[in-house]
Amino acid sequence: MWGTGEWMSAADVVSMQILDRAGYTNGAVDAAVLTRRLGFDIVYDRQQASRGRLKQFGRRRSIFIKPDQRPERIHWAICHELGECFAHHVFQYVGAQPDECGPGMREQVANFMAARLLLPGQTFFEDARACRESLPVLKTRYQTD
Repeated sequence: MWGTGEWMSAADVVSMQILDRAGYTNGAVDAAVLTRRLGFDIVYDRQQASRGRLKQFGRRRSIFIKPDQRPERIHWAICHELGECFAHHVFQYVGAQPDECGPGMREQVANFMAARLLLPGQTFFEDARACRESLPVLKTRYQTD
């Protein structure tokens, strides 16, 4: 079967392709801007139970987000839903079928994707090394608000 490293590497590759497609080359990724560049609508819905959900109406894809006072939660929820949408590319990359993996694998892939969309591997780790992994410096560098 597949190890965590393979899934994470696949999520890294797929997220880089998505970011390239949306015109991101480095630095902070604003989840709302990314989502709109990819052709999704974002709808804020105070009534929904979960933080986020993905819906498709005809050809139009929408991400419904429950408002939160912490912007990082909203960014995570949006990117997690993008991860759900593009998870099939990650499964394809590792050569797996979603039904042959455990029930939580798609959710885990969406989490890997959210992490790599918000903190792109091609720049984040280099930035972390350059600032000696200073959390305040990284938070400033990757702030989107």
